[in-house]
Amino acid sequence: MLDEMPGPEHVERYLTGKVVREALGDLSLQHRELLVHIQYLDLSVAQTAHALGIPSGTVKSRTHLALKALRQALLKRGYTP
Repeated sequence: MLDEMPGPEHVERYLTGKVVREALGDLSLQHRELLVHIQYLDLSVAQTAHALGIPSGTVKSRTHLALKALRQALLKRGYTP
């Protein structure tokens, strides 16, 4: 484990990423999938809707719920933005 740790200048970023990855694990597959498309792949609502085969309105509402769930999962781990 220690050999995987980054240098001291990157520890906070590494730990934040670890907490976020763990929190994402608490989300449903639908919510994780949406957040990956919207936040990490930087796709638009329309692009995400097309990729997932769902209406744009569904992408918007599920994204809102997914972000809310992610905030709760982060708070549960003691992470406050």
